[in-house]
Amino acid sequence: MSLAFRKKFKKYTWGMGLEHEMHLFHLKKNRKTNITSFTLYDGELARRRLLDEYNNDKIDISLDDWKELSNIPFEKTGRLCNGKWVIKKVPFNMPEFITTNFQTKIQLKSDEKARDIGGMCFELIKAKEKYLDLIKKEKITKKQIKKYGELYQYPFGMTSYLKYPENSNALTYDFQKNKNGKIKVREEYVGSYHITITLPYIQNKTTQEEFIEAHQNFANQLQWLEPLLLSSFFSCDERAPGSKKDRVRGSFRVAIIGWGNFAGSDVRKLKNGIGRYSDIDSYWRDGFKVYGIEKLKPCFKPSPYAKKEGGISTLSSNFRTFGNNNNGERVSGAGMTIGNGVEFRIFDQFNDKELVHLVRFISLVAENSRKHKTKKYVYKNKNWIKALQNIMKVGWCAELNKGYINDLREMLGLKIKEESNVAIDILREINEELYKKHKNGDYFVIMNSFEKNYKGEIEKPNLPLINLESWIMGCLIKMNRSKNLLNYFNTLITLLPDNFNKKEFEKIFFSLFKKANWGTDIINFLYMLGHLGYIEIKLKKNGKIDTCKTLSRELVYNFNDKIEKFFS
Repeated sequence: MSLAFRKKFKKYTWGMGLEHEMHLFHLKKNRKTNITSFTLYDGELARRRLLDEYNNDKIDISLDDWKELSNIPFEKTGRLCNGKWVIKKVPFNMPEFITTNFQTKIQLKSDEKARDIGGMCFELIKAKEKYLDLIKKEKITKKQIKKYGELYQYPFGMTSYLKYPENSNALTYDFQKNKNGKIKVREEYVGSYHITITLPYIQNKTTQEEFIEAHQNFANQLQWLEPLLLSSFFSCDERAPGSKKDRVRGSFRVAIIGWGNFAGSDVRKLKNGIGRYSDIDSYWRDGFKVYGIEKLKPCFKPSPYAKKEGGISTLSSNFRTFGNNNNGERVSGAGMTIGNGVEFRIFDQFNDKELVHLVRFISLVAENSRKHKTKKYVYKNKNWIKALQNIMKVGWCAELNKGYINDLREMLGLKIKEESNVAIDILREINEELYKKHKNGDYFVIMNSFEKNYKGEIEKPNLPLINLESWIMGCLIKMNRSKNLLNYFNTLITLLPDNFNKKEFEKIFFSLFKKANWGTDIINFLYMLGHLGYIEIKLKKNGKIDTCKTLSRELVYNFNDKIEKFFS
């Protein structure tokens, strides 16, 4: 980092904290037995066994490792609203990993204490790797891994095919079975990310009013973008592919479980503080119906704990504030004060490698909020609500109405070139324009100060297609679980012409797959064939599928290797 850079930005203090809670699963690589479910691992009990071994001098780990392992918190899962289960908790808790040294600033003489987004993401990843390395030293875990497979975090936000042993302390697992003698599987959300950001400010100069207004504007712009973020970073219901039921294709966790509630915080109230629970009606949920949504009804009223934090329902907030109470304790929902930013708490589980791109995109929005004032809010905006409901139902390939795109132009101060109105295309166009406009902007540079490439530029965020990939994995598991569907798939690829369009594909596809089940899945299925290397898709300028070229007709016996790649 140059001295000129240090001198320019040394006056700023800013902060970021990353939190990740996640389940761990065994995955045994086996070409003969189809992957049809995923075995949950009890990481908390393993931690207890390892610490016991340390206390009895039966294992060689350092005192620092012992302290680090001892201090990892474990979070319960499940969702209980006013005495009724939305989703019952599983018996194993999630380990939670949290970055340290929240506040940072540019050092004039040394970079040792200065941190940036890339470094913070790396710290979080290394903490998880350290935890895994340590628990794998424990003798029972070693044998469990040998028998049931290596340990992984799940690549997406939920699974419909979780099974857990009733005796997680044993070398041989026992699983609950149904009346037919088959092992029971269940739904579960499998992790989440929380991102806390304090925007750059100048100590003893930035006023509290300026500090709060900056974070209100920043949070407001992120709320305007929340529907589009669905198309990139969120996971569908894993049973959505080929389902007669109208299952959610945007985010199962947000829509059905109610964690990470979009527009769940009235950012105009940041001054007074916002806790874990929504302080404003979730108008986008009015009239929104997908399979399973009725389970969330008990959360529409505030629980006693929600009332205590100022929530008007038991749905979660999407932005939360922290601060010190009269006893000097850091508490949730305190009024905003200088140095205490906002926690953005909507994100599903996804693979580690994508985190830096998400946070870097958010830092571009932060810089945009420094330069452009957004004066309207999303809560009752019909265009925003329509776009959110549409993407929740259709997923990444939802086509957006012009009203929402025009609103985004005004709210973000961007041109948003509109060759395609597909949700992921609009998000990626916004990413392009934000990067071109702000790649040298103060906030973006401060937050990404060590991330320059060989050209001397900070890398542009590379927005992933997690939403599509979550659908693909759900479809692959579904076909692994059904001989008939696997046979239909093999027949389909033998019938594909060398070149074909979407209409021609539909005719062949629906001769094999029931239209009542798969009628809304054509685009996803074509993109899955592209992902698997069977076809090459050519697009029109408007982002729609033009023609497809067949590249392979190789038959498959199962999709194990493709599923395994998502975990690696």
